[in-house]
Amino acid sequence: MPHASNFESRILLLLGVPAFRDLPVATLREVASQLLPATFQPEALIIREGDVGDRLYLIEHGHAEVITQSGSDTVVLATLAPGEIFGQMALLFPGAKRSATVKASTTLRVLALEIHVFTDLLNRHPQTKAIFSEMVKRLATYNFLKLASPFGALDLDNLQALTAKLQTKSVATGVVILRQGEPGDACYLIQQGRVEVVERGKSGEEKSLAQLGPGCLFGEAALLTDTPRSATVRALEPCELLALSRIDLLAALGSNQKLGSQLLEILQLRDRPYQRPGIVVCHRQTHEGVFTILKNPQQGTYYQLSPEGWFIWQQLDGEHNLRDLAISYFEQFKAFAPYAIAATIGKLVTAGFARSRLSKVRMGREQSLSWWQRFAQFSRGVLVWRLLLQNVDGPLSRLYHRRFRWVYTWPSQIFLGMVTLLGGITFFQQVPSVKIALTHMRVPAVWVLLIPMILFAVLVHEAGHAFTTKAFGREVRSVGLGWYWFGPIFFVDTSDMWLEKKWPRVAVSLSGVYANLVLAGIASLIGWCFHDSSWVDVCWIFALGSYVAVLVNLNPLMEYDGYYVLMDLLERPNLRRHCLSWLGREFPKAIRNPALLKNHGLELFFGLGSLLYVIFMILQSVVMYHVFVSDLIHPYLPHFLTASLAWLVAGVTFLFCMLGVVGDLRET
Repeated sequence: MPHASNFESRILLLLGVPAFRDLPVATLREVASQLLPATFQPEALIIREGDVGDRLYLIEHGHAEVITQSGSDTVVLATLAPGEIFGQMALLFPGAKRSATVKASTTLRVLALEIHVFTDLLNRHPQTKAIFSEMVKRLATYNFLKLASPFGALDLDNLQALTAKLQTKSVATGVVILRQGEPGDACYLIQQGRVEVVERGKSGEEKSLAQLGPGCLFGEAALLTDTPRSATVRALEPCELLALSRIDLLAALGSNQKLGSQLLEILQLRDRPYQRPGIVVCHRQTHEGVFTILKNPQQGTYYQLSPEGWFIWQQLDGEHNLRDLAISYFEQFKAFAPYAIAATIGKLVTAGFARSRLSKVRMGREQSLSWWQRFAQFSRGVLVWRLLLQNVDGPLSRLYHRRFRWVYTWPSQIFLGMVTLLGGITFFQQVPSVKIALTHMRVPAVWVLLIPMILFAVLVHEAGHAFTTKAFGREVRSVGLGWYWFGPIFFVDTSDMWLEKKWPRVAVSLSGVYANLVLAGIASLIGWCFHDSSWVDVCWIFALGSYVAVLVNLNPLMEYDGYYVLMDLLERPNLRRHCLSWLGREFPKAIRNPALLKNHGLELFFGLGSLLYVIFMILQSVVMYHVFVSDLIHPYLPHFLTASLAWLVAGVTFLFCMLGVVGDLRET
């Protein structure tokens, strides 16, 4: 008989076990008197998987782990703490073997109850046996979820909570479990047996889609997409199922992002995406082969496909799932690439070119971003924003055909080319006159004339893009204004030119610059012909500004006209974004392993050039904002306050720009 204080503590431990809680006091004392103490050192095995069970254990002090082998991996099923029991499952069935191994995590003190005492107790107290049987059943379900289902990704606490919510369901052979077209309120996990998934076509015939066995989940798509059942599921043999409601499924997804990813993979395997109606297809020959451009006329968006992407696109008929696509892709290209296929389909769906039930999937908690990542996204939104005027193609088409079509005739182009050439020669011959004009910049009359001319030059520049696009028979869906990193921008949406070949695209990109050169030539010739000082000064300054605008717009390191010319010549869509992303993700690895730089010279030099240019412009902008703010407020505030506010504005500018750079480098 143990010491009285130890004896009472054993009774308290027994009362903490639900199965023992309702036993009579005399029985509890009897059980407590027959508990055998034992101590195990860390890493010691208390029970071993596969052994015949002869006793159960109650933890008095310390912690233990329940582990099992799943293939070559060791899986932790549970962590046990003081007051918990283990080893009871094998005692409920004569000759049963241990289903898992339990080892000590710390120094472990346990109290063991031998099988003959435990069996006698259950025979005398049927309610205790029922409670233990329910515990064992729940534990078996828990182990099944952990080892043979997608829910094994859940942590131990959430998995235990999910186990308590599952409802068991027995189904006879031939019973319809789910029916196509009905709303979904639960999904099912197969614990035993096999089911068949069939789809009924429009003509009424049934098509067998799959056969599923133990560990497979079905019925989840209707819960995650809020759509009716897409197929009928019937039992091929007697089945034991575990049913989970919509609310409990979404709660499980919200607690674990990995589980959401696994269920998404299951849905991708079963999904049958299809092309969105009305998509326009255009093939384009490049030095790398034939590429395909998709156009969505409803959204005014475009998507470029590689030859492999075009093959995938042709298979999107609503009949092929990912497995079918992977097999067809392998037969065509001799490569097994299910993840690449799934990624391509996902991008097409996201861009609005294909449709899929997955676009409606609700996976619970979204991936959280850190505060600096959210701030970086916000900073990029501040640095690059646009206001659009939509549905302008009709008016621009009428204006082009009625007023400006003649500009694109050969005589007109020869004349404009001569004006541009003569004006350029005149300008550079009259550099002293330009210097004199710059000294008169503060004369109010100069600015009164110059500002409307600058606005007119901007209008002509964008009109050059728009009307050249119309000259090639393409759409201009919108025009607008906005802010791009360091200053305001005006723009014309010429995306429809992506359906054209390389040189027409280059012509549209250069048309705005060409318009500036024509205006600069005209201004230079007027300045040379007239002698009125105000007009002469305005013309020379306007010509100088136009030539500077040409140089700025031809800069390929930011997304101005020169960048699009370079992108078209190289036929590399999203060149800047791709190079900066490569620089942020791959260049640090290449520093340690220079062999990784092979075939990435463009990414390296263009990415570094863009990055250094942006940093230079950031520093220049900081200085300009500091000087501008100082000049603006210094007549009204004390010097120290003026300096503080000026540096505050400059610092905020620097922070926003640098976070924008980080966003470009981290973009995937």
